Amino acid sequence: GYLGDQIKAHLGNNFTGRVIRYVEQVKLTGTAAALWLAQPVLAPGRFMVLNGDDLYNREELEELLNFECAMGLAKRRPAGKNFFAFDRDPVTGNITGWHRPTDDEMTGGILMGTNAFVLDEKIFGYQPEVIATGELGLPQTVLYLVQDHPVQGVLMEHWLPINTPDDIKRAEEVLK
Repeated sequence: GYLGDQIKAHLGNNFTGRVIRYVEQVKLTGTAAALWLAQPVLAPGRFMVLNGDDLYNREELEELLNFECAMGLAKRRPAGKNFFAFDRDPVTGNITGWHRPTDDEMTGGILMGTNAFVLDEKIFGYQPEVIATGELGLPQTVLYLVQDHPVQGVLMEHWLPINTPDDIKRAEEVLK
């Protein structure tokens, strides 16, 4: 996508001894659609999915890798009631479902998805969920997976989503 040619020129097809294969969405149709496009180049077994424009903490990503399937969650105040809060079992830490934020959660925060996942080929056995924008949402599709397989909800305190020019400025400060 954005500056893809520069990324490919910088990283090439082999970076620090790791083979890189590129899969690019021509039309942005959601995170699940992007993953489904990448399915042919994924080896069997586990893989990690991350938003390429968000910043994640290395230790928190390593924590995700401790589980067969996992999803990063962060406690944040939602921007509106259209967000959904993930439910997490207090004993096992597994994701159990979702709900719309209550009035208290609108000010106190919800567990929202960070779009950091450890998944395996089981995810491709589910139909990607069409979300309100018409895109295919990966967090929403993972909610089908949790009905049949445990997916650990890993808390990520240092996730920094990049959505606006102000987010970029904040990220630059963090990276200093």
